[in-house]
Amino acid sequence: GTVGIENPLTKLNNDNEASSVGTIPQGSLKMFPNPAQNSLVVSGADPIRSISIADLSGRVVLTESGASEKQIKLNFNLSAGIYLVQVETNKGLFSEKLLLK
Repeated sequence: GTVGIENPLTKLNNDNEASSVGTIPQGSLKMFPNPAQNSLVVSGADPIRSISIADLSGRVVLTESGASEKQIKLNFNLSAGIYLVQVETNKGLFSEKLLLK
């Protein structure tokens, strides 16, 4: 059978293709709240180089970079829907779906 994992964080290689590494270790990167309304906190064990939020058509609607903090709070005013959040750390590029209400 198949084990269902809700909102897995998937590690991507430098070509933005899913690598064989699969999901990142539990607890090494957190994104909350999800679903969100107008803010999002991303925190991790490693400094965050950049965060981008894109709509499902691939259009980047928000980018935050250069902070190198282990926790970043984003404030935004985006339409309700499903977005893809990409987080870059020194361990790689990770992505997760975000639902905005």
